Amino acid sequence: MSRRQRRPPKRKTVSPAKRQAAAVIDKRERLVAEIASIRKLGHGSELTVKAERLLTRWWARANWEARERLISAAEWLVRLEYNRGVHPLRRPARKRGRPMVNPLEIMPVLALALMLVLLPLIADRP
Repeated sequence: MSRRQRRPPKRKTVSPAKRQAAAVIDKRERLVAEIASIRKLGHGSELTVKAERLLTRWWARANWEARERLISAAEWLVRLEYNRGVHPLRRPARKRGRPMVNPLEIMPVLALALMLVLLPLIADRP
């Protein structure tokens, strides 16, 4: 047997560029599916239209670096859509400011304040 026959076969190595391209394509497919689910639920707005346009209309002409920028811009637009609180599968955006007070919880305090104001007025009447 010769030496060549004893060597194990070489593995096919995937170049880093191909791996990066595959990752970009996977991100694009995920985003397109996410946009489709938003639209399917009837929550799409101009933000989702723009994100979809970035991933379809401008995709073919762009090189790989530009495609990565298109994906990051589309991800940003989808995040803005989620921050509007319109997607039911995700937690809505947190509202800033003081929380709403339940009127039934403050009813005893209001009744006491009313009595303190009205009792002196009623007591002064003949």
